[in-house]
Amino acid sequence: MTKLFESPTETERQAPETSVKLISIDDARRIALRMGILPNGTYIHSGGIEQYDEAIAALLKDDTFIEMLEKPVSIEMRSGLKAYFSDTNHSPLTNSGTLHALEEHSFSDEASRLVLGRHPQLKMQHDQSIEDVWRGITEQGNLGMIPFENSSGGVVWPNLDRLLYDDTPLKIAASVRLQIRMCAGGKKGTNLQNVTHVYSHPKGLDQASQFLGQLPNTLRKIECESTVDGVNRVAQSDKASHVALASRSAIEAMGLEVVAEDIANLRGAQNVTKFFVIGKNGHGQLPNNGMKHHALIITPHNHTGVLATILTQISMCRMDLVSIHSRSIANGKYSFFLEMERRGTNDEMGVLDQFLKVNTMIESARWLGSWDEEFVNSTKS
Repeated sequence: MTKLFESPTETERQAPETSVKLISIDDARRIALRMGILPNGTYIHSGGIEQYDEAIAALLKDDTFIEMLEKPVSIEMRSGLKAYFSDTNHSPLTNSGTLHALEEHSFSDEASRLVLGRHPQLKMQHDQSIEDVWRGITEQGNLGMIPFENSSGGVVWPNLDRLLYDDTPLKIAASVRLQIRMCAGGKKGTNLQNVTHVYSHPKGLDQASQFLGQLPNTLRKIECESTVDGVNRVAQSDKASHVALASRSAIEAMGLEVVAEDIANLRGAQNVTKFFVIGKNGHGQLPNNGMKHHALIITPHNHTGVLATILTQISMCRMDLVSIHSRSIANGKYSFFLEMERRGTNDEMGVLDQFLKVNTMIESARWLGSWDEEFVNSTKS
C-alpha cells in the first residue's frame, strides 16, 4: 500500500485501484493544491497542477487519507483539507439542488445544460422572467443562471447591480462562456425587405444592430423578456412581416423558419455571452484564495494613476485580468468591475486582498465571488 504523500512506484501506478474512492480525481487535485503538499510532504509556494498528479494517485489509494476524509483533522499541515470540505469553501454546484434558467431553447437554458452535463445531480427549473430567476436565488436559496456580459452588447448592468446591492448576500459560484449564433426567424414566406416588426431581448437587438440597420427604416423594435419570448410572440401572430431574433433551436421549436443566420455584429466564435451561476453566499469568506477565478468591484478615490497602480499590483500578484469595465457613479468617480484568473499562489492572492483593504487610494473593494469551474461551448457550423 502506498503511504500518504509518497510517490507511487511504477508497479503501483499500473496496478488497479482497490480502495474505495470517496472523491473524484479533480477534487483530489484541488485538495493537493490547497494543502500545498508535494509527495514528500513539504510545502511549496508555486507550481502547476501537473506537479501533483503522482501525489494525487497516492492519496486516492491511501487508507489513511480516506480516513482523514471521513474525519477531517485540524492540524496545521492539513487545515486546507478541512477548509475544502466546509460549507464556506466548496462549490455549491457539487450539492443537490435546483438551477433556475429562462425558458427552454433560450441561451440561458443552453448555458444551464452545460452545467448539468457536469453536475447531473442538479435539477433545472425554467422560469418566465429574469426576475423569477432572481427570486429562485434570493427567496428559495437555489442557484440561478444570470447573463452578465456580451462581447458586442456589453455588460448587463442591472444584473451586476443586483449582485452588488441585493439585501441577500450573494456570490458567483461558476461562469459560463457561451458562443452564440443569433438568427432571425419568421413565418413561412417572410421577406426581410418587408419586415415591419422585430422582437427580441434588448441585448439581442443590440447584438444585431448592423443587421437591423439594413432593414426598412420604418422598422419597429419590440423589447421582450427573453429571446424565446420574442419567438413566441411572432409564432402567435399572423404577420409574415414580423421576425424574432433568437437561436436556431428556439425558432425551429416554435414552428418558424430561419430567414437569416449568424446576424450578430460579432459572428461565430467572436459572439460570446458570459453567464454567472449565482447563489447565496451564506457565511463564506471572499475571496477564497485557493480558487482559480475571482471577480470584484473596486471604487477608487480620485487620484492620478490610481487605476494603473491597481493593475500593476494585480500583475505583481500573478493574476490574469480577464475582463474590466468602468462605470461613472457620482462626482467624477468611477467603479470598476474586474474578473481575474489566479496564476500565482494562495499567498500572492492574499497579498492582493490586503492591498485592496489597506490602500488609501481605494474607497471600497467588494469581492463578488471565487470559483473554480468555467464552462465553455462552441458554435456549430
